[in-house]
Amino acid sequence: MKYSVTVEYALHSLVHLISLPDQKTIGIKELAEFQGLSETYLSKVFSKLAKAGIVLSIPGVNGGYRLAKEASDITFWHVIRAIEGLKPMFQCKNLVAGTMIKDENTACSGCESNSFCLIKQC
Repeated sequence: MKYSVTVEYALHSLVHLISLPDQKTIGIKELAEFQGLSETYLSKVFSKLAKAGIVLSIPGVNGGYRLAKEASDITFWHVIRAIEGLKPMFQCKNLVAGTMIKDENTACSGCESNSFCLIKQC
């Protein structure tokens, strides 16, 4: 699978957060400089990570970002889902039309046609 570069930036930023001492925060400016990105762009990335509960945004002069949970509880999938949202696992091409591998009682809502199949995107 191919993921956006935004996922890569998010992962690199999270690895940087892992190296921080407990309860210490880091500002978006320092994180952006670390990766050579604009603060605006990285702020949007961190907004998605915060909404997903992966990072915490701490306001104030000494504020910034830190992990919202233990690093071991954050998976690659959590980061992908936070950044890219839910996407279908495959695009149905109706490959089984006319074969024996189908279920006449269950329509596939993700299919381009009205055929029935055992692989559902429901």
